[in-house]
Amino acid sequence: MLQEFLTNCPLLEKFTWIRDDQQIELNESELVELFKCLPSVQVLEISQLYIKRLASGSNSMPHKLPISLPRLRILDLCVCFLELSTVLRVICSSPNLEKIKVKMCWDHNGKCLQQTFNNVPDIQDHSGLNLDHLKEMEITSFCDWGSWMEFVKFVMAKSPVLKKARIELSYHLSVDEELKMLRDLLEMPFPRASPSAKFTIERRKAIKIKF
Repeated sequence: MLQEFLTNCPLLEKFTWIRDDQQIELNESELVELFKCLPSVQVLEISQLYIKRLASGSNSMPHKLPISLPRLRILDLCVCFLELSTVLRVICSSPNLEKIKVKMCWDHNGKCLQQTFNNVPDIQDHSGLNLDHLKEMEITSFCDWGSWMEFVKFVMAKSPVLKKARIELSYHLSVDEELKMLRDLLEMPFPRASPSAKFTIERRKAIKIKF
């Protein structure tokens, strides 16, 4: 019913899907069918929607979705922390992105906690991607799970006009975990395609660290 409705809205520029208390699952083929109904979308917001992966191994999955979202400028996702592979494929299919905002969710009705980290994607598989229009990236409730730290480095290295990158650490982290993550972020080399990009790390309602 939703797809039929959206098909009759070819000029729709902003689409927001916020999960209510009902359990909603999509696999990636269903997500693609949804995107096909949004040819003009410029702002896409999807919150707490559990996206089932199509394949058990990242090597067998394509790097892009089978469709393109050429007009998408702002991508705002609240996703399970194991859904990085889907996030990457949406980004790779959106050549004109200007802003990426991701909130890492810890659980969708217990689904994420039942998964493992065996199938996190290899960021280097997307080494040919360039985010030529990206100006801003924001990740909240951040934890260094799987490849998410590599994702941050990847975006910084592939975005020549990036102005601002912001990370807000998750409240789930202990003080020791926060300190270790901050040390790792400060000490690791961050190749930046944009020399003017400002990178900010924040504790929730706490001090900010900029470099």
